[in-house]
Amino acid sequence: MAKRISIINFKGGVGKTTLSFEFAAGLVRYHNPCRVLLVDMDHQSSLSIVCLGPDWEDAVANNQTTTEIIKPFISNSTMPGQEIIIKNPLNDKTYQNLDLVSASLELDDAEIELTASEPDRKRVE
Repeated sequence: MAKRISIINFKGGVGKTTLSFEFAAGLVRYHNPCRVLLVDMDHQSSLSIVCLGPDWEDAVANNQTTTEIIKPFISNSTMPGQEIIIKNPLNDKTYQNLDLVSASLELDDAEIELTASEPDRKRVE
């Protein structure tokens, strides 16, 4: 059975990124065969950068980011599929069941565009 856990707080510097990363890594490591998908929704992209290191820039260039999830609600683009999921971003056998949807610095702009878009716009299916 799938479970969803969100770690949210609008105040900065309270440990959301650290808690999210350590909690996900702990679940994968100590609750095998648990699968965890980290979805980074912070425009600062710290969690993504921690997980991917220098490969984060490649993920952004290849549009493997949460920004792609917001775009269909702003324009006529299609909803992304599993291609935005980065499998085993830590490249570690111990954490091979940990996956990531990366954030990008453009996420903030997409969120602003979303709030400014027409409220009666049809959802892309």
